[in-house]
Amino acid sequence: MTSTVICTQCPKGCRMRVAETAEGYAVQGSGCDNGRVFAVSEIENPQRILTTTVEVIGGTAERLPVRSASPVSRQQLPAFVKIVRELKIHAPVEIGSVILADIGHTGIDIVASTSVAAR
Repeated sequence: MTSTVICTQCPKGCRMRVAETAEGYAVQGSGCDNGRVFAVSEIENPQRILTTTVEVIGGTAERLPVRSASPVSRQQLPAFVKIVRELKIHAPVEIGSVILADIGHTGIDIVASTSVAAR
């Protein structure tokens, strides 16, 4: 099976073709080693940064943008977004504050993407 992957590791955005072989994967079109590693990881276990918002109680904003501190498996995203969207936090909140530690026992924290002051 051959797949096409567009690399996001740098602004070049190399379009790569990845084919499974008896020895592993053959990657064509990569401009660097980082691209080859990215292409294989996209086939084996695609990961993304989770981004969403949570409700803020008593803050100058109604919602707080949050993100995962590290990429999570793309398969886990829908379940993790559901968990995070149900959270309610009290202001004030500082950028980088851990909103939810160790989501899904992955060792990955959900952190605040910005600060929200109390009213």
